[in-house]
Amino acid sequence: MILVVGYACNTGLGTICRWLYKKLPAQLWLIVEHDTHGYGNMIQRGAPDAIIMPLDKHRASSDTWMADELFAKYPIKSIVAPERVCPRQLFATAKARNIRTVLLVMAEWFHLGHPWVPYTDVFVTHTWQGRDHLHKLGLGDRTVCIPMPLDLDEFPYTQRQTADRFVFCNGWGGVYQRKGLGAICEALELSPMSVCI
Repeated sequence: MILVVGYACNTGLGTICRWLYKKLPAQLWLIVEHDTHGYGNMIQRGAPDAIIMPLDKHRASSDTWMADELFAKYPIKSIVAPERVCPRQLFATAKARNIRTVLLVMAEWFHLGHPWVPYTDVFVTHTWQGRDHLHKLGLGDRTVCIPMPLDLDEFPYTQRQTADRFVFCNGWGGVYQRKGLGAICEALELSPMSVCI
């Protein structure tokens, strides 16, 4: 059994978690309450295999209470979680029980000091730049790059030879402004006819 951990609301990480839950042979989803958007609409739709993690429990310094309960109740073999949504002690408790841990790295947030990093079996990046960043930090032997595919069921796609519009979402900007807004602004300066809304 695969446990997906993360948000279910309409945010970038919520979208990734919904996609993981839909596409992986996951049989259980630990939905973490978002501090602004709550649980999202998956709760109303009745995600059949969902467990709710309230925000106060997510922020607690020790969340072994839930990990121990989860691992005792369900035959979990692997955990997949995007960065920033992973409860603090979940990976450590999983490793103590020989449960495989997979972290989806958000390069703009990644930091070696996060409590789940030492207990991660595999780091998955969705860009080559993110993979290279983890290689430089000495995590290359545990890092793989799987480019984020477009969900054609959710987003209709037409192949084009050229593009005249692009979408960039800066969100919170990430740690040290790693999200890339500076690079976007520099690119716009090279093309005075471009417009940024």
